Amino acid sequence: MRVRCVSSWRGGCFVAGLGQPRIGVDDSFFDLGGDSIISMQLAARAHRAGLALTVRDVFVHKTIAKLAEAAEDIEAGAPTAADSSGTGPLLSLNDAERAEITAGGHELTGVLPLTPLQQGMHFHALLAADGIDVYTAQAPARLEGPLTPAVLRKAFDAALARHTALRVSFRLLASGRSVQVVHEGLRVPWREIDLSGHGEDERRRRLAELVDEDRVTRFDLTAPPLMRVTLVRLGTDDHALLTTYHHALLDGWSLPLFFRDVFSLYARGGAGTDRPVAQFTGFLGWLTRQDDEAATRAWSEALAGFDEPTLVAPGADAATATVPHLVTEVLDAEGTDVLTAAARGAGLTLNTVVQGAWAVALGHQLGRDDVVFGATTAGRPPELAGVEDIVGLFMNTVAVRVRLDPARSLDQILTDLQSHQAELRPYHHVGLPDVQRALGLGELFDTVIGFENTPFDGAAIQEQVPGLRISLDEEPVPGASHYPLSLVVMPDERLSLELSYRADLFTAEAAGALLARVRKILDCFVHDRTVPLGRIDLLTDRERGQLLAAAEGAAHERTATFPELFEEHVRATPDAVAVYDHELALTYGELDVQANRLARALVDRGVGPERVVAIAMPKSARSVLAVLAVLKAGAAYLPLDLGYPPDRLRYLIGDARPDLVLTTGEGAAVMAEAGAGKVLCLDGPGPDAGNVTELLDPEAELTAGLSGATLTDADRIAPLRPANAAYLIYTSGSTGRPKGVVVSHLGIAALIAQQREGLALRPQERVLLFASPSFDASVWELATALLTGASAVTADPDELLPGPALARTVARHGVTALLLPPSSLAVLPEDALPHGVTLVVGGEACPPDLVARWSAGRRMVNAYGPTEATVIATMSRPLSGRTAPPMGGPVVGARVHVLDGSLRPTPVGVAGELYLAGQGLARGYLRRSGLTAERFVADPFGSPGARMYRSGDVARRTADGGLEYLGRVDEQVKIRGFRIEPGEIEAVLAADPSVGQTVVVVREDTPGSPRLVAYAAPVGAGPLDPAALRERVAAVLPDHMVPVAVVALDRLPVTPSGKLDRAALPAPDFSGADGGRAPRTEREKLLCALFDKALGTEGVGIDDSFFDLGGDSIVSIKLVTMAYAEGLDIAPRDVFAHKTVAALATAVKDLVPAADADEADSQEPLITLDQSELDEFAEDWR
Repeated sequence: MRVRCVSSWRGGCFVAGLGQPRIGVDDSFFDLGGDSIISMQLAARAHRAGLALTVRDVFVHKTIAKLAEAAEDIEAGAPTAADSSGTGPLLSLNDAERAEITAGGHELTGVLPLTPLQQGMHFHALLAADGIDVYTAQAPARLEGPLTPAVLRKAFDAALARHTALRVSFRLLASGRSVQVVHEGLRVPWREIDLSGHGEDERRRRLAELVDEDRVTRFDLTAPPLMRVTLVRLGTDDHALLTTYHHALLDGWSLPLFFRDVFSLYARGGAGTDRPVAQFTGFLGWLTRQDDEAATRAWSEALAGFDEPTLVAPGADAATATVPHLVTEVLDAEGTDVLTAAARGAGLTLNTVVQGAWAVALGHQLGRDDVVFGATTAGRPPELAGVEDIVGLFMNTVAVRVRLDPARSLDQILTDLQSHQAELRPYHHVGLPDVQRALGLGELFDTVIGFENTPFDGAAIQEQVPGLRISLDEEPVPGASHYPLSLVVMPDERLSLELSYRADLFTAEAAGALLARVRKILDCFVHDRTVPLGRIDLLTDRERGQLLAAAEGAAHERTATFPELFEEHVRATPDAVAVYDHELALTYGELDVQANRLARALVDRGVGPERVVAIAMPKSARSVLAVLAVLKAGAAYLPLDLGYPPDRLRYLIGDARPDLVLTTGEGAAVMAEAGAGKVLCLDGPGPDAGNVTELLDPEAELTAGLSGATLTDADRIAPLRPANAAYLIYTSGSTGRPKGVVVSHLGIAALIAQQREGLALRPQERVLLFASPSFDASVWELATALLTGASAVTADPDELLPGPALARTVARHGVTALLLPPSSLAVLPEDALPHGVTLVVGGEACPPDLVARWSAGRRMVNAYGPTEATVIATMSRPLSGRTAPPMGGPVVGARVHVLDGSLRPTPVGVAGELYLAGQGLARGYLRRSGLTAERFVADPFGSPGARMYRSGDVARRTADGGLEYLGRVDEQVKIRGFRIEPGEIEAVLAADPSVGQTVVVVREDTPGSPRLVAYAAPVGAGPLDPAALRERVAAVLPDHMVPVAVVALDRLPVTPSGKLDRAALPAPDFSGADGGRAPRTEREKLLCALFDKALGTEGVGIDDSFFDLGGDSIVSIKLVTMAYAEGLDIAPRDVFAHKTVAALATAVKDLVPAADADEADSQEPLITLDQSELDEFAEDWR
């Protein structure tokens, strides 16, 4: 056995051209230059020598000594995988199928099944029936010397006749089966062209045109032969030979075998009986004998847990095939030798090393640590007799999975990759569709890599006709590609990497950058393959410099507190109006004096820096005064929304522990119910205000001797510095508990510098205070007004309803600057905002149609920023046209990085997580040190001790240095500008003892209307009450966090890997609960029609609840607006209170006649809202 093993080894090596003169029994297969192709040749020769040796054995045991122990003798008389002829048909046909096939009139000799790859090729040919055929391939050659074209043509015909695989057509039968039909008596289509009469340049041009035209000329797969030849005479004894064929006929291994036959036959005069040849039908028979169940099980295990396809171009049309564009990286001879030696030293094939580099580059490109790509394999089973000399399509495309743990080294990752590939090698014959079906997934990948190390014996071709010099390209020219990216690796004296890319999906620059990263990973493998993956820097110095420059906002050295910035304008323009409140207008001087008095009163009660004062009052001049007074006293203010549920307010007060709560009479009772401690009322106490500690009127305090002069540190209980806390705002928390974000004064000066420079705001501006005070958009509004010398405009909740009321407010008060979430902007009437207004949108994605509608004649910008970054971190340039607004660049004083999981900058176009740093960074989360440490991490790009905020948002850098938002890392969502952690809602639902499992998702079943939907499965088999569960959420959480529906399921759907299958979650059923009573009056008919139109339903009954049908606050705005157009006076509170058409019909009023509309508008608001309803339309500015 040992002798036969040595003989087989040497035979395999010599066939591959390695020619090792002496091989020791302990020499490693890989040290000798072995690879996957040579291992197949070695195993095949071992079989002929009587040894049962597999390719996996070669990869596992490596040396002759170990292989001799592992190999077994093939028993005499044991069956071998020979040609299947005579063993029965490979495909059973019924009478109808047989008749359909023979109807073509061709001389047929058989009908065969397709290999998995042939099935895929046939599918793509049918898919793109009118476009370029992806799998049309060309094999160009140069023939120098005496040539007889007629004899060469006869040789092609004779070679075609020798190989069954080349004499087939492909048919899709009426039964749905694809088959290949074997034909007899075929001749290769032949044409001759003479270009010898043209000059060299013209010959070259015309030949290139001819090749290009031929490349895009499709084959009819039902009309054999699927091969054609063009012979071009270039001069005396000088010809170009172009052989074009469909790839479904043969692979790269087969091509030189075919040409060897062609020129052998040419040497015999174009005919003759050459040696017998094994046929492709033997391989088809071998396929039918494989254990498909075991193979499918092996692939399922190898890909277990993989449930997200690796797609570089998700959504790309697979039917679109284009002639590929190429970018190339070529290692010089020395570099190739060094890389080959490094691979051998690690016991790896060069194929494994390049595949691993491709995996790392893909992971870096997509921000993934678990990737799958396609790899072409030779697919020739060593145990098949004569397999090395059979012409046909053996190759297959298999899935290659690579887990990219950043803590592991390249060496470890590549070793695992090679080991896993060896284990799967016996199952490489399985088709991708079968693997995908076993996993329950669709497309696994959209990139493929081919390592072109198939044997090419050019000398064997040349020796057939010594008098004719044959220059045959080793690689056929592909006609097109449906894969977005295809990497072809050619291991020669100079390793070549050719990346084909679809130019409709990628630029040459992007493809070149990706290939350069593959090259850099190969260099890293050579120099230090033990380095952890997460520490490999894949950027060039130029790329790094450009990215870091793009991450930096304009410098802003000045630091100041909010009161200092405000007081500058008090001194400069004391008589300018600071706040408009209905008919009241407070100047900067007046506001300053009153705020100073109130601030002194607060200081007298122990308020100062690093203390918290809660403010619970509707927006008004008095609320602006309260905020300013708290800041002047040196404390941080905590805004509380009076419309929140008592439990929510109780939690916020208990967590923040404010020293005082400032409120007004209407808020005193709410604070009492919420359990507030020391409450100071800034006006009359109102009813049920028993917990008010004292009344505090700023004007009354004047009689107590408090000065209206500006406060200094001498007046405060401690010095006020820019690093002190300015405000505390709570955001949704994934654990079910809101978290308080502590923001200092440091970022406010930079924020205002951005407004001046980015928005060109002037002191004459009037800024609308639209947002709920409990969201940090209100900080932007207040600072933009008071710290630029402009005027803040307050309005009653009724006047801020998105729609006609808001439009009227803007016009009435001459508003020139406002911040709106797109969902509020979308419901404004046409031309509701005057030209010249500055419009900032943010908090959620802004659709292109809104940009087209509102940017003309206005300064419209898109802004982004979480609460943790002082309101705004990036801002776009002014928008125009119908375009999806970009995030823009970093604002003044900010740094915005796009980083991967190892905190490395991602290249242009590559997704990563947004990290925010700079002057506006928040201090952290109140009394949540662990969470603060998790989200506010060390900044490797800043000065020592600098931090950056991990936002959880995914983005990528654009070529112009801007940013494009892509989504979230976690499950946090945005609804109408509110930042929501579904986990907080899930925690409330899970607390119900009847709920066993729950998940909350955002659905957009109606385009442009994203909604929260909860799904719940019961404990055991008990029933769930969705309405009661929804009420439970509504009693605890703010309205914007209440799902439009709770859907009860027996169990939550999961993927084959056990993860939640979000795609399988059913849409809520918003149809009428009981079929619905029909409308009885004209008003009910109108309201039913309006319900249907607003909700996207049909046949609403008069007793169907607006909310059971999927209604929410934004939909209620649409309903109210449509009702107004029909002459009905409905307020959102009416919809919330009455819910059904029957109830609403008795509550609504007719509007005043149109003739009196102007007069009515000047006296009464169109729609009235309380603060809690208005807050439904405010946004949580990120």
